[in-house]
Order: sequence, then structure tokens, then C-alpha cells
Amino acid sequence: LPGGRIGVRRARPGETIRTLDGVKRALSPEVLLITDGERPIAVAGVMGGEDTEVSPATQRVLLESACFAPARIRRSSRTLGLRTEASHRFERGLAPESAEVASRRVCALLSRLAPVQVARGAVDAYPRPARPKHLTLRKARVTEVLGVGVPEDEVLRDLAAIGVELRDRGDRWEAAVPPWRVDLEREIDLIEEVARLYGYERIPALAPTLPLRAGEKDKREEFCDRVRRIMAGLGLSEVYSFGLVPAGEAEVLLQNPQAQGQEGLRSSLLSGLLGAVRENLEAQTPGIALFEVGRTFHLREGEVVEEDRLGVALAGRPPTPLSGKGGYTPADLKGILEGLLSALRAEGVSLGEIADRRLHPYRRAGIYLTSRTTEQGSRKLIGWLGELAGELTRDLPGERRVLALELSLTELAEAVRPPEHRPLPRFPAAFRDLSLLAPEDLPELRVREAILAEELVESCLLYDLYRGKGVPEGYRSLTYEVAFRHPKRTLSSEEVDQVVTRILARLETLGVRLRS
Repeated sequence: LPGGRIGVRRARPGETIRTLDGVKRALSPEVLLITDGERPIAVAGVMGGEDTEVSPATQRVLLESACFAPARIRRSSRTLGLRTEASHRFERGLAPESAEVASRRVCALLSRLAPVQVARGAVDAYPRPARPKHLTLRKARVTEVLGVGVPEDEVLRDLAAIGVELRDRGDRWEAAVPPWRVDLEREIDLIEEVARLYGYERIPALAPTLPLRAGEKDKREEFCDRVRRIMAGLGLSEVYSFGLVPAGEAEVLLQNPQAQGQEGLRSSLLSGLLGAVRENLEAQTPGIALFEVGRTFHLREGEVVEEDRLGVALAGRPPTPLSGKGGYTPADLKGILEGLLSALRAEGVSLGEIADRRLHPYRRAGIYLTSRTTEQGSRKLIGWLGELAGELTRDLPGERRVLALELSLTELAEAVRPPEHRPLPRFPAAFRDLSLLAPEDLPELRVREAILAEELVESCLLYDLYRGKGVPEGYRSLTYEVAFRHPKRTLSSEEVDQVVTRILARLETLGVRLRS
């Protein structure tokens, strides 16, 4: 060795070494080297260098025995593209204590087989000796995993044969693992050795016994299925569209898109529904009423949020005798929404103004959910409905008037009341008609909620909306049929009048008064 020393370090950028196979290899800091103090003389754990190869002229040999971290040798081997028997062994892990044993064994063989003289002493660098490994082996766990009861004396004998000493601690053993068994790290590793030494052929092959029970859906899936059944009952046909869309239509983009036009995850069901409408128009379907329940993906505060949504598309003429020659109208779309809300027993949902360039400016509405967390309530936009703008439908064949609806089912689920069961009423209801003047900017839902807030009010039905002669500017006339009922007796006319008085007082706080 020119340097007269042995060192271990990572390669420096630009260094090279010619290995025993005669190949000159470029090195990088990922490669671990054995050096003579300065120059590399071997790739640690992989292959020696040509400069220090033993030849017929060799007179003195420096014997080095070492143990390396498996991950480091694997990295060196992969970086150089060099696989050897040595790297294969080191990558699997060796006991550090085996280095000294191997060194002494080689010296003994050399002195016995050749006329050599072995120098006394050794230089040992082992800064952090490995601690003895102790594991717990539960007796019941052995039987549970193997499915057969292995006699305890056989477990003791088999593990002792591979150097594992067991101490009985009642329901478990404490196992002392020999340093050369670096592969024994967990309880399950010891159980695997028990199975191997006991004999796999002695373990009976039995089919697992598992309890049979019906699969259960979570609340989200059950709610989506319920919406599907309701929409099918309303006469709509379900479609399934692809969830990948062009980058311009997506909020969430894929890092590795597989095809052009599929660079992102959809943030709306509209594009898929329009594709289904196009196919039906090309097939000359007379009346198109489609719906889809699917997931959309959105970016909120830098996080990807998944949302279940309902989409509806109507085009052409309804295929019913009562529909006449006209096509679908916004009233049909509103009727579908009301049918869904009624079947779900959803409360607090109303329509309001919305600014959405995808919709016709005069035939559109936002779908709002009113929260009752505050006294006045706060409205949250959860969807929209209306006639699609011309730029979205101009390429459709024939029929270019398409009505659409999209609604967040994740938000709508919060408005659904659980079913209530109660006996049929024993006492008759009393009815009153209330004709009210309400400000134009006050949602009708607020008026209805104020009426229903009275305990004795059973139902409230809006059956007339009027604007015109006799109604002040900025107001509209709302006429309700209100039903009153007491669960334990018949209400008198005076009691009903008192409830009506309280309702009118509450409505006055909203700017609503009785129409004279």
C-alpha cells in the first residue's frame, strides 16, 4: 500500500478506480471506498481494485475483514451498475461480530495450507458495538398464527438449534437472538422460524372460518344511492361520465396525465352531461332527461377537496301526452328540484339570484341553503339551475336549448331531516288563509319559517303569488293556507286567533304585514 494506511470514506467527485474486472469506473459521493489513506484501492463491499490485486509475485498480504451497512453497499452497487457475490451478501445484512471470526478463520487456513507466517495482533475499529437483541415471543401468538399447537419443548429445541435462547416467563418466552441472525427483528420472524423447523407439511391446510355478514355502506354512499332512486323515480335516466377533463376545465391537475384532454380532475359534472346530451341528440332521442351523481374535485386553501354532486340536463320535448309541442322549461327543472327536496325531507333550501356566465342571464337561479346557526340565518350557495348560455350549446346538433342543474349533495345532506314516526291525529285541524305583503328582497323561505315557528302550526302552503294593482311598489302578495292542530284536544277559534296574532307580530320584524 503506497499510503501505508487503510481508510474508509465516500468517493470524491471526479475520482476513478480500475476494478478487478479491468473496467475503469467513474465514482460519485454515493460510492463507499476503501483507501490507502489517499487513493481508492477498492469499492467497499463490492469489488477490489486492480492496483492491489494479489499476483504470483505477491510476498505480503494485508488481510482486511469488515462489515458494512446494507443500504450503503446497495447504493454503491446500484450507482456503479456492478453486482457481485460480495455485494449480494452485504446487501442482505451480516453480523458485525462475524468480521473478526472470518479474519481469524482465514489466517488459520493460510497457516495450515501454505508456508506463510501470520503476524501477531490485529487492528479493530468497532466504535459502536451492537447491543444484544431480545424479543418477546407469546405462546398464544404462535398457535394463533400457525393454526396448530406446537409443543413447547419442540419450540425450545428448534430455536435453540439456530442459536436462539428462550427463557420461560409464563405465557411468553424472552428470546435472546444471536448476533449473526440479523434477520430476526420481530416476534413474527421467530414464529416463521418455528414454522420452518416444525415442518410446513405438519401444519394442516384448513379453510379460514370467517363470520358472514352483509356488507355495509357508509352514510355518504347511502345518501347518494337514495338520491339516485329518487331521480330515477322522477323519470330521469342515469349516466356515468369520465372524471378526467382538459386542463382548462379543472382546478386539480394531474402530475402524470395519460392522454391529451385528460390533464385534470373534473370540478363540475356539466361537461360530462353535455357529452351525453350530444350523443342522445345524434341518436334523435325526442326527450332527453338525464342525471348523474358523481364526485368533483376542488382546490380550497391549497388542499384538494372531494365533493359529491348531482347534475341534471334536460333537452328536447318531454315524451308525455300532457307536454304538448313545447320543450322543457325552467319550471320542469324547478319541479325536479322540488321533487327531490320533498322526497329527502330537506329544509332550508331556496332559490335566489346568481351571476354565472354559463347560464342564460334571465333564466337562471342559485340554490341556497339557509343555516340556522344564527338568529337571522346565513345563506350558502350549494348549486345552480337554469338554461345554459348559447356558447356552451351552439355546437350541439339540432336542439340547442339545454336546461341544467348542479347541486352539492355533500352540502344538501346537512339539510335532510331524519324520518319521524307518529300516530295519526285524533283531533281535527283548523285552517286560516293569510294574505301577506312581503318586501321583494325578502326570501319567501324566511316568511314560511316565521309561520312554522309556532308550535301549533302543522303546515304552511303557499298557493298564491301576486304583483300588480293594489300591491305597493317594492312588495309582493303571498297567500298561505295555514293548518293548526293540538295533539290532545280540539282548538277553539279564539286559540287559533291568538296564534295568528303572534305570527303576525313575528312577521312584522321582517317587514311583512297583513294585506288589507
